[in-house]
Amino acid sequence: MGRRSLLVICVLGYVLMLHIIYIEVINPEFYYFGYIYIPMSGMQWAFSLTLTLLGAFLMPVSVSRPSQVVVWLLFLIVVVPCNFVPYYTLGHVDFSIYFFQIILFFSLFILTRVSKLPLLRIAGLYIHKKVFWCAVAVISMGFYAILVYTFGFRFQITMLGDIYELREDYRASVNRIAGYSINWQSKVINTLLIAYGIANKKPGIALIGFIGQLFIFSITGHKSVLLSICMIFGFWFALRKSGKNFAFYFLLSYLGLAVISFFSAIAGSTLAVSLFVRRMIITPGMLSGFYVDFFSSHDRYHLSHSILGIFNENPYGKTPSFLMGQEYFGKADMAANANVFADAYANFGPSGVLAFSLLLGGVLWLYDCIACSKPLIESSLFLSIAAWSLTDTALLTSLLTHGILLTLLVVYCFPKKEVERIERHHHDQFRPSYYRHSYLRERSRKSG
Repeated sequence: MGRRSLLVICVLGYVLMLHIIYIEVINPEFYYFGYIYIPMSGMQWAFSLTLTLLGAFLMPVSVSRPSQVVVWLLFLIVVVPCNFVPYYTLGHVDFSIYFFQIILFFSLFILTRVSKLPLLRIAGLYIHKKVFWCAVAVISMGFYAILVYTFGFRFQITMLGDIYELREDYRASVNRIAGYSINWQSKVINTLLIAYGIANKKPGIALIGFIGQLFIFSITGHKSVLLSICMIFGFWFALRKSGKNFAFYFLLSYLGLAVISFFSAIAGSTLAVSLFVRRMIITPGMLSGFYVDFFSSHDRYHLSHSILGIFNENPYGKTPSFLMGQEYFGKADMAANANVFADAYANFGPSGVLAFSLLLGGVLWLYDCIACSKPLIESSLFLSIAAWSLTDTALLTSLLTHGILLTLLVVYCFPKKEVERIERHHHDQFRPSYYRHSYLRERSRKSG
């Protein structure tokens, strides 16, 4: 059996597992929150499976660039759920849903093709190692100082079932500067520390980032901060063979997590399903269906809710996320944040999805150009959590507020000596004489 055929089987297993979990756990436990179940027709199954499997044929089995890792993330967490979940949760499905799924396939095609474009080798700034890490430390301390000044010092880990009061306190106290500090510290600086630590077997550095994430969780109550740690280790597991057969490791990570969550639910606890399946995977598909259902027949935003609002009048007087919270959940204060593709649809419709896919592809290509001289595992891990925001946030917000552009700057400044040392090590391992010379040196040392 070829690798591509095996990949298709793994994707089918992933779809089947999500379907079983939705029917057996998510629908019975969370139906009151919009997770209803309307059985799909045979035609809908055929259409959705065809698009999903065609998408799987576009995806690379092995990866050699960080952009390919991001595209795999979007495929599993956004594209696959969008091909199925809207049928479960919408009482009616018209042509707009089918057309959105077709457009989503072409968006995936754009992103996979962009990740194969020739790269321009952009020389990094390559500041000295000590200067780089001192700068990281100073910036990090600045962010933490802002957080302590805004929220006070508290480091008490709240149980996941009791975080809603903590979130209310956070929303009442947060300001724009503190919000940026939290996002950049958790999604860029702490991610950098954890990723660098585990990639280079320096647990002390990884521990600093881990403690930082716990501190931020104690302030915000955002479960995504804790989930980010699991995400980083999942990416590391899939990348540890230098990107070879990444697709299988990455798929098996998600499939294994889904299976464990399912058996945990059978044992009586739905916490794992709620965190790792409902929130992380199913929700992007459900919200995408709501966005398409609404904005296929209502006025679109045309970025009037953003800084570009000076050129357009906001037709609703609120952001798309709060509008969706009001329309589909009956809560005017609920922000139903959707992914990069759904937000693009809310602004410009199907053409916007394709246009924003091109823009995202350009950003990822630029990141590949800057990171091409860096170790794949590190440059991919550095970007992983900031890129994860694309699954539940608009593109422009992800670039600035959630740190994708800041991550790009960090990789551009990554120390030259670190790059040379890691590159030399990886290069030497593939030289035919490497192991023989190492053996002879060791034998000479012992005999001497």
